[in-house]
Amino acid sequence: MQFSSFKLVRPPRLSLHERRKNFSQSWHSVRKLIWQSSTIFALCLFAGSALALLILPRAPRPNRLAQEAFVSLAGQDFPLDKNAEERATAAVGDWLRQPFSLRLPDGSYEALNLSDYGATLDNARLEILLRDARDPQSALRSHQEEAWSMKEKQNKERTSPLALRLELPIIIDRKAATKQLLGLKEIIDRAPRDARLDVQTGKIKEDQSGWSLDIDGTLERIEEAAQQGQRESQAALIETKPRRKADELKDVDIDNVLGHFSTRYSQARKDRDRTFNLQLAASRLDGTVLLPGEVFDF
Repeated sequence: MQFSSFKLVRPPRLSLHERRKNFSQSWHSVRKLIWQSSTIFALCLFAGSALALLILPRAPRPNRLAQEAFVSLAGQDFPLDKNAEERATAAVGDWLRQPFSLRLPDGSYEALNLSDYGATLDNARLEILLRDARDPQSALRSHQEEAWSMKEKQNKERTSPLALRLELPIIIDRKAATKQLLGLKEIIDRAPRDARLDVQTGKIKEDQSGWSLDIDGTLERIEEAAQQGQRESQAALIETKPRRKADELKDVDIDNVLGHFSTRYSQARKDRDRTFNLQLAASRLDGTVLLPGEVFDF
């Protein structure tokens, strides 16, 4: 009969430093496990939310125009009901009967009557504008909705709440407008004026730029302003620089007379043409300064 014997051995006692070290390692492992689990959970939550945004249908944005279907045309607001076309036609007609101002470079204004320029209502364009205003999916409506949303974010007030602003559907007869602008061109065109020297006083008369009306450019500006409902436009001009600047004459010496010429003229009717030519030539010659090497041709 055999007996087995065993001996209970007491494990060695750890020091306080070793126990703290073991505890620190265990706690570090637990924290690492918790961080990894939290990261995985967060990633799953983010992926699920993104998937839900892609799959689930969005709530339709409230259409303000459908709630208050108004349009603004030619300074008048009216609803998009069955009488909208009639009101729009009347509004454009009233607008065309009012004066239009053309601003000139000297700060003055020329009053125009756009009816004389062949401006009329474009019925086909008006029909398209009203159709787009009624269509919730049109680019016109989408653009206006975005503009209103931007104003709401900026806390800006609307001058005409929820009224869809339409451009003025008018067309201008270019032939009739060109005829009117040619008549206006004769009035406002100005030739450049060279700097001149007053022989009697020795003072310099300042130069002045000239301008001529750009008919095509002015007509384009009138059309653009009118379509935006504006009653004023800037005339398009072509500037003409003078040939002689005042700075070129500041050192001119006229103390010595190099030559002179005189002639008689009569105010009799038979000499009227010659007298006119003498006056015209004198007006061109008076005060004209020729610098070395220049030639006067008239």
